[in-house]
Amino acid sequence: MNSPTKLAGDGSPSVDQGAISCSPSTRNERDKRQQPPSIQGGETDPLSPTRSDTDESDSSFDTDESDDKVYRIQKVIEDCYYGRPIEHNPTFACNQAQYNKLCKKLDGRDRHSSNGSNLLQYFNESLRVDWSSSAGQLTLRTMVTTIHERTLQPLNVLLGMELDRVGKHPELANLRAKTPETHGVLGKVEEEKSPDSQFCFEDGKNLPTTFVIEIACSQTEHDLSKKTQIYFEKLHVCTVLSIKIYSTQRRSHASYYLYTTSKLGNKTVVSLKKQPFRNNGQALEGELVIPFSAFLPLQLRNATSETEQLRISFRTLSDIVDGAERAHRLRLYTEMNPLPPRKIQYDFESSRMLGN
Repeated sequence: MNSPTKLAGDGSPSVDQGAISCSPSTRNERDKRQQPPSIQGGETDPLSPTRSDTDESDSSFDTDESDDKVYRIQKVIEDCYYGRPIEHNPTFACNQAQYNKLCKKLDGRDRHSSNGSNLLQYFNESLRVDWSSSAGQLTLRTMVTTIHERTLQPLNVLLGMELDRVGKHPELANLRAKTPETHGVLGKVEEEKSPDSQFCFEDGKNLPTTFVIEIACSQTEHDLSKKTQIYFEKLHVCTVLSIKIYSTQRRSHASYYLYTTSKLGNKTVVSLKKQPFRNNGQALEGELVIPFSAFLPLQLRNATSETEQLRISFRTLSDIVDGAERAHRLRLYTEMNPLPPRKIQYDFESSRMLGN
């Protein structure tokens, strides 16, 4: 079922009044080039710690407290980098000034920092991060379920294979070569998100993200819808594909949500197609159909890109979810029933090791 929603005249989707409104950040130079001309970037510092011209002790206390918060965040990032155990998805109070200081420390430009640019590269490209300047909150998404990862990986492979198949069309071959899968932070001056996966369109040095994939296991439909709004309104994504898995004890249900954009006069319209593909552990009849144009910027779409389609059967999608759930159950069983330590004995008569 398609439910079109008209967006604002400037091409950005309209959102509820409760949508996040953020002040500028300065994280990724690549994403700065994607911002509309009307948005002015810069290293503003609206939330930096309050300083008093008359009370030196208060100023010192605020600075020390801010430095301590930055150090705690940096320590958790270092623990992630070295594979040390940390808590599930830690969240920190982090305003604009503290975020700038954190990036400076991770970049090695601070005399107290260690591992320099390696940590900053890891933070930008490998670690999943959600940060909002206006909310003053930074979340490190450090823990994902086996279901989540085992669903995402084969889905990415299938989409890549379908893009290659459709991209053999003479009119689409050049465009296919410019739509790689990428990882890392999807950010602009107002908001930063780390999608589960994304496809970009190469346009010189500019890499605008056109297609975003989200796998939702524990997220509610409301949370998923709210995140999708941010992708369209703040980050100017063209298409969002979400796979929502409703897990039960042994059987699960799953649906897909495909948000696509199109032009209607001078307005941008977002259409949603939602359909279940798995019910009570069994695949339903049908297939997921995505036009090739969903991976392209609006201005580069043509009739051929609209008619040529990627197709993935519901049976294939259901099998992916089934395999992910089996891997998840195996992991839980292994954690609850660890193997006993292997005993080593020595046979003195034959002078060889025996393993029990």
